[in-house]
Amino acid sequence: MSTSQRAGSGGTISVEEATENIRRTIALLRADEIAAMGQRKGIELPNFISRRIGWLKATGTNFSLLVKYSTTTWLGFFSGIFKGQLDFEDALSVFIFAGLTTSVLVLIFLWCLVASFPPFVWLYNIWSSRFGDHMSLVNIANPKIFNALTKDQGLVATQKLRNPVENTNTHERIFDLDVAKLLLQLSSVVYERSPANVQAAVSKAYDNLKSDPKADPYQAVPSVRNPGSLLRQLVDGDYQINRIFEMLEQDSQNHSDIIDALAKDHGLCWVPVSELATTSQAYCSIFWDPLAKWMVVVFKGTDPVSFEEWLTDFKAAFADASDDIPGFKHAHRGFMERLFGPANGLAQGPTRRPSDTITAAINIVATELIRCHGGDEKVNVWMTGHSLGTAIASLAYAKALMSNNLGEHAVLRDAYLFATPIICDQISRMAFNKAIQRDPEIPRNIFRVTNRSDFVATGLPAFGDRTDSTIKLDPDNLFNFCHIGQEIFMKTAPPPCEIQGDALPPDVKVLIGSHYSPEQIIQSRQNALKAGWVISRVLVKLQDIPFIGRLVAHATVMYWDQLDQIAVNQHCVVRP
Repeated sequence: MSTSQRAGSGGTISVEEATENIRRTIALLRADEIAAMGQRKGIELPNFISRRIGWLKATGTNFSLLVKYSTTTWLGFFSGIFKGQLDFEDALSVFIFAGLTTSVLVLIFLWCLVASFPPFVWLYNIWSSRFGDHMSLVNIANPKIFNALTKDQGLVATQKLRNPVENTNTHERIFDLDVAKLLLQLSSVVYERSPANVQAAVSKAYDNLKSDPKADPYQAVPSVRNPGSLLRQLVDGDYQINRIFEMLEQDSQNHSDIIDALAKDHGLCWVPVSELATTSQAYCSIFWDPLAKWMVVVFKGTDPVSFEEWLTDFKAAFADASDDIPGFKHAHRGFMERLFGPANGLAQGPTRRPSDTITAAINIVATELIRCHGGDEKVNVWMTGHSLGTAIASLAYAKALMSNNLGEHAVLRDAYLFATPIICDQISRMAFNKAIQRDPEIPRNIFRVTNRSDFVATGLPAFGDRTDSTIKLDPDNLFNFCHIGQEIFMKTAPPPCEIQGDALPPDVKVLIGSHYSPEQIIQSRQNALKAGWVISRVLVKLQDIPFIGRLVAHATVMYWDQLDQIAVNQHCVVRP
């Protein structure tokens, strides 16, 4: 069917019109957020405009962030001891936690120091252009990873993503391997985008802020209902406003042509939606099918050489989440700041919170797809991400589930998350479980995929996951963090995975499903081997090396390789 034709019997606009409306309106939303970020420049994040600073200055900024983190962490520990706020158990856990995180962050700082050194970057870019298909550091171990999902396999997955909600068996949930593979591809490919144009746009907004803007920077502005209004309230001059839009349009360059190619291969459109409160590497985007009623909200993970993003991962202190996610109590401070801004009593938040932009963008895509296709079925909303992206996706999913704020045209489906760290306390996890189980007519869940002993997913204490543990800690103890959702723990020894977690009722069984038989999957794997689309066995073996293997296991390409191991033997051990 031509994209100029109407795609549904009840549609009132063409596919082309719907696609253009989505792109234009979300561009206005992003411009609002860019203006708000320009207004905040230098308040919360010293290296907000990282493109403009050299390696030495960036190193100095990162070192100051490390010192600030360490000082705050240890002062909090000694202050708690002095004021008698910590009993022996809490004091010991804080001491161990502070020591471990500070030590690891020092190593990460040194790695970022070397990896961002201009001669190293220059040599890497030459090597990547010749041998790595211009891939980023995250995907370079398997430059052909985006060839490994065939168009036929992608078609099977997209058909499942578009299917309306079916309540065929309320006592089963399906972890769909075909869907998981496509969503892992999307979670991996979003790393291939450079933030340079966004950084330039924020710089332009900062340089041209009105001296006396009409918008109060610390009051909620209804610009999500009037996209573009905040930009005009804050930035002076039509010429400068147009330049910001030009920079955002140029955001499709600098490696995102790789994203465009993958999206085109599977018949999808995509747009960046939110920069998640910083001009570093993390961001949120939406992929959607212009010929059907579904979308995937994709959150990009930690860039290996972005010290600021590593710092977000390790800012593992409890923050009040009750105002943002109904039923939650405490959540990981670093992840909360990325999605909701430095609010919750921490600092005054930005005018436009990333969560507001993301929710508004979901509403926009859903509304336009309904206008295009008509019909009674709502637009399916799926979520995915890798690493830091999964932590933010978990909070965004919980917010959407428990606030029911996606609008009348959208329905929240599952999340497939890869390498998810701890995010909240036990009270929040139990509230999430209750919400997941509230409506059995709409089966949904977070599937949290973990590869072996991936450091990000398993490296930090998570006693809150262990409901049957004999170790009982104070609810606010730092070791009492936990995950949410059902874990698909991938390993090498048979069986290839275990299913763990208590998000679903005890009588609900999680099954591993695929359109393809094990024989077909084995044949597909052999074809990929012949074509050179599979990661080297030598690199896979690196996962067996103590400590180093836990870091290697975190890579997107390792997750892709391990999904095939599950696929060949489609059953798992289920553990509560």
